[in-house]
Amino acid sequence: MSFWTIAAIVGVVIIIGLAFYAGKLLFMVKAQRQKEEAFLAEHNEKLLKSVRIIAAAMVEEQCDFSEGAIRIRVLTDHLLPYKDYQPQFPALFDLYDRVKDMPTHDARKTMDKKERFKQDMQRAAWEQELGAAIKLEAKTLKELTH
Repeated sequence: MSFWTIAAIVGVVIIIGLAFYAGKLLFMVKAQRQKEEAFLAEHNEKLLKSVRIIAAAMVEEQCDFSEGAIRIRVLTDHLLPYKDYQPQFPALFDLYDRVKDMPTHDARKTMDKKERFKQDMQRAAWEQELGAAIKLEAKTLKELTH
């Protein structure tokens, strides 16, 4: 066998080896992508289930509109890929924007009673103002699929 024949055989073996390795890497990338897509779908479904439960509670008036707006806003912000839901649910997000900075939990407990009462009255007025629209939006949210 001549040098060139041996060199050609070695070259072919190297090319086949590299092609096999490239195919293996492509298969691994495809498997990883499918795994990530499955994780993403599961992640989103958990969040959407929570959104639907909160929306149903809002429709049945078992959840304050303010609390529901805060919870739904946080949940929808974590859906992937990100989507801006504000245009689709303007009243809900309007209420969120109005109440988002109000103190809660321990911060609320430390407030003066008059100030806490004043904030409660303001929040109730906003819920009354936006309530009908929020209830309609919550009915739509009960069926949200992303």
